[in-house]
Formats: sequence, C-alpha cells, structure tokens
Amino acid sequence: LQTNADMYLNSPRGSNNKLREQSNNVQNANRLFDSQNNAASGYQIGDDCKPACKDENNNYDVTKEGATRGTMKYYQESELYIDWYMQHGCGVGQPNLRCQIVLQYMCESENVNLRDGTGQGSAGGDGEDPTEEETAEPERGDHEVLS
Repeated sequence: LQTNADMYLNSPRGSNNKLREQSNNVQNANRLFDSQNNAASGYQIGDDCKPACKDENNNYDVTKEGATRGTMKYYQESELYIDWYMQHGCGVGQPNLRCQIVLQYMCESENVNLRDGTGQGSAGGDGEDPTEEETAEPERGDHEVLS
C-alpha cells in the first residue's frame, strides 16, 4: 500500500521542489518529484555571494559568484533536530489518519555521484521516464523511483 501526503520539511530546510525562484512561489512543482506544492512552501537553495547576489538594478543575479552555492553546515557529534509540517494532520486525535514517517538520508562523502539537481527543469519526462542521456545530465536531480 502506498499513499501520498502533503508533508514539508522545515529543519533542516527542505526544498519542496524550490531551487532559485525569482519570487517566493515554486516555479516547477515537479522539478524533482510530484510535490503538489502549495505555492510558497519550501525553502530556496540559498546563496553564498559576497555581499549579495544582485545586479546593478538590485535584481537577483544567478550568474554572480556564489549564487545557488549556499550550504547548511553541521558538526560531527552535534545534534540535528528534524522538524516537519503535516498539512492534513497525523496521529493521536486524528482517528481517520494513520501515518508512518520514514527518514531516508545519504552522505555525499560516501556517495560521490549524489546530486540534487541545479536545473529548473524536471528530473524526468512529463509523465514519461527520462532517457538515458537525460538521466546522465549532472544538472538534473537523481532520485530513486517511487514504486
């Protein structure tokens, strides 16, 4: 049995398919997965520009050094608190909703080919599996299929 739900990761920040939108709303709700994104949900990728990723007109400039290169840093043996939002409820007090949350993660140092996609396009075709050439493109996200 497989079920889909609206769940948004808050900490560490989850993209919910956002990358580097020019507004607060997601531009491609199917960039990495079918998020059924509720417009402004999720977090942008983040930047590491010094001082800011803006052009001479004060508009965001993705070509600036450090743009889309923001990272979250965690230290060995520190505690990481995980926080998410379940849009439609879950658990005690919700007699018609039962849920099981499975947290899956992977470390880049142990998986050198791990990628989360830097392109705004979808990871696969629209309703079709991606071609072998599309799958090999490093700017595309690479996620396991839902089966």
